[in-house]
Amino acid sequence: MLALEVALAGSDPVPTMVFDEVDAGVGGRAAVEIGRRLARLALRHQVIVVTHLPQVAAYADRHLVVSKSRGGGRTSSDVRTLADGERIVELARMLAGLDDTDTGRAHAEELLGAARAHREADRAELNGRGNGAARDGSVTAAGGGSRAGRSGRKVTARG
Repeated sequence: MLALEVALAGSDPVPTMVFDEVDAGVGGRAAVEIGRRLARLALRHQVIVVTHLPQVAAYADRHLVVSKSRGGGRTSSDVRTLADGERIVELARMLAGLDDTDTGRAHAEELLGAARAHREADRAELNGRGNGAARDGSVTAAGGGSRAGRSGRKVTARG
């Protein structure tokens, strides 16, 4: 579905596209490429992506955390936007599976830097081809904890 949406993006009048775990079953380099393609798609559309992969979430302009809690016979969900520092901690947790490690933080910062460089290069390429100005898109990623602890999903939105 993602490949079809990317191929048809220039002729698709739909302003918002939602992908729920479009990255299921992939990781590593493939996940980075999915994140990059979603970011490219978001140059012309608002894109919302639900993901558990830090490689995809790193391409978000905004990172949201969705958490679930149970108590008193009730289940409730909460969504909050992460500040830049919180985003590094969340991506590190997603990468390492641990709450906060120096190695995880370094990897998260590297991943965010690479994603930022890719987005800037893709935006410049699109503008250089004369295909109209790229929209100032925004990406949102949301997440919480592991399946055993807090239930978390990443939501990425651009546009």
